[in-house]
Amino acid sequence: MHILATTSSSLDDLIEPVDLNQSPADVVVLSFSGSDLNGIAAGWSDGKASLCLTNISDLRHPMSVDLWLEKTAAHARFILVRILGGYDRWAYGADQLSRLAKRKKIPLAMLPGECSISDDRLAAASTVPDATLTDVLAFFREGGPDNMQRLARRLDALANGDTQSLPTPTPMPKRGFYKPGHGISTGEELLAGFPP
Repeated sequence: MHILATTSSSLDDLIEPVDLNQSPADVVVLSFSGSDLNGIAAGWSDGKASLCLTNISDLRHPMSVDLWLEKTAAHARFILVRILGGYDRWAYGADQLSRLAKRKKIPLAMLPGECSISDDRLAAASTVPDATLTDVLAFFREGGPDNMQRLARRLDALANGDTQSLPTPTPMPKRGFYKPGHGISTGEELLAGFPP
């Protein structure tokens, strides 16, 4: 009888540290999802706050995380993180970012990427109230370009200490019609665009 010698490795074992060298900003948003980052970028307007977007997949090496925290996150006035796969997917980064935010008193909202479930460890790592986590996650649950624009305005307000004029998400219908350039439409509005 022979015993096989096995080892395990992953693609992450080959990752080398990188310095993203991102400039500090008032609002910092991190996600594994390019659509999250693109949606917020598209919704960002001429707010008072500056914006930095970071794909978490660029921060897989601990040294990359540490450099980024020091150069970028440490100077933020609000940080939003949405982690597809939850806490375990980015445990080192989540822990270090939480420590930094608590030490520097930076509002930090850490959300699961899966909108239908909650992640108690991400909530515990956050520095904002649970109500803020719920409110911000609702923008992703509802989705759509209008809600990303409203989320961007909310992040701008939160970074500037404005708790009075916080936009809320617009509920999206579970089914319906969408007309490019117009948005959500009724069946009658869609049919009106066709010749009789």
